[in-house]
Amino acid sequence: PLGRVAADMSTCFAQVAESRAMRLVANSMEAHARRVLAGTPEADLPMVATATPYRAGGRGGALNYTDIRAGELSVRHLFDLCPFPDTLVALRITGADLVEQMERAAAILAFMTPRVRRTSGWSKIGAFFSPVQMLRP
Repeated sequence: PLGRVAADMSTCFAQVAESRAMRLVANSMEAHARRVLAGTPEADLPMVATATPYRAGGRGGALNYTDIRAGELSVRHLFDLCPFPDTLVALRITGADLVEQMERAAAILAFMTPRVRRTSGWSKIGAFFSPVQMLRP
């Protein structure tokens, strides 16, 4: 085993809601980027990591999801979450660029009903979306 997870994780609703599985992937990418950037001028900059659920239904079919039960985390689980040999890239962008990227990401769910809640000065998009303009604090 590579480690342990304290709670069950799934990508079942990862396209429309926060997912523990995708949070694990994003947190892992951020931790790796911070290790790589240690000792550089960029090391202390704020960082946002995003993860895409490769297995979240769609054209892959009704069983195209990742389910990981609490307990041991194996290599099989990691390949299920990240089936492709992706390259981690860190970009230095402006706040305006970040807002534009977040709006673009939210556009995929533009057909759903809005439910927005405020957290950390940004509008956090909840489980249901509509065309969104990210709100500045």
